[in-house]
Amino acid sequence: MNFSKKFAAVGISALLALNAVPVFAELPDISVKIDGKTIEFDVPPMIISGRTMVPMRKIFEEFGYVVDWNGDEQFVIADGLNSVYMKIGESTMKVDGEEIQMDTLPQIVDGRTLIPLRALAESIGCYVDWDGDTRTVDIATPAMDGIDYYGAYKGILEQVIADNVWGEYLRYFVYDIDGDGVKELIVQNGNNELEMALDIYTVYQEEALLLGSLTGGHSALYPCPDGGIYRHWANEGSETLYRITLNGRDLKEELIWDKQEPHNDYAQFEEGDLHYARITDDVLLR
Repeated sequence: MNFSKKFAAVGISALLALNAVPVFAELPDISVKIDGKTIEFDVPPMIISGRTMVPMRKIFEEFGYVVDWNGDEQFVIADGLNSVYMKIGESTMKVDGEEIQMDTLPQIVDGRTLIPLRALAESIGCYVDWDGDTRTVDIATPAMDGIDYYGAYKGILEQVIADNVWGEYLRYFVYDIDGDGVKELIVQNGNNELEMALDIYTVYQEEALLLGSLTGGHSALYPCPDGGIYRHWANEGSETLYRITLNGRDLKEELIWDKQEPHNDYAQFEEGDLHYARITDDVLLR
């Protein structure tokens, strides 16, 4: 090979080297699991400043929170077992008024509000684990780590017995109304059918938290296949069916039907009534 051909070959090799594009293995998408359930996002989670960021509304709703977004001032208040406040561009969030520092700021990316997943999850009492090999965030809510229902609810039952003349004859139920893994306490409270109430509690930070009280006289409770529970009221030939639902701390009762005469439309009750125990028997708390 003469000098000119040799020079040309070296030049082409150098040019190719300068324009070579490095090839990297494509990383898998980040997966987020809550109590073993994989969460589907319309916008994939992404890593920003070393932290996993996820769409704000979706993750709050998966934790059972009701989201109130102020677009003008760019802050969110989410209410569930506690109240969470975050503002775009601020490093401090508030959980039930307590300030918690975040090392990655909530921010808007391509028109979507993203928030740091670990900071949020740990602030509301969850356990977070990151698997770098599979790029999976595994979150365990407190319910998955064992709940002391006896410690949380036993005192409530004892107080109801003390407050009512016939308290020892009342009933209680323990049932997961909203399907979040935490069983609510539903306890009768009152001295007669006319004044009977159903007090409903959940467990928050290992203690009983009153969610609300509903009318409970002349009523039977049934599990609802679509979530929540049915309350069937019947007295002197009239019947009413309600559906009780729970979203975070938001307890609601919706009228399903109201009939003024006997009938045979009981398809909702095929699964049988909600299992209960006498209030003096703590078997459902163990």
